Amino acid sequence: MIGHQSAFEQDVAAYLNVLPRLLSTDSGKYALVGGAQLVGVHTSHDAAMSAGYATFGFRGFLVQEISPHDLEMGQHWLQA
Repeated sequence: MIGHQSAFEQDVAAYLNVLPRLLSTDSGKYALVGGAQLVGVHTSHDAAMSAGYATFGFRGFLVQEISPHDLEMGQHWLQA
């Protein structure tokens, strides 16, 4: 079904897939996800955004603070 997902949906799914591991090592930092894969983890939102623009230019990418609250979001996301 991945072929029917938007690039944003693929990036969110990739983030949610690695979230349990990230929570144990990088909670409170910022994940950079693009091309449906985790690209890096950064200590600030600005650093993650800068890395995103450097890597992807103006193509889409996701920067998300690594938070246990996202586990709840993921449950709703997967049910939709």
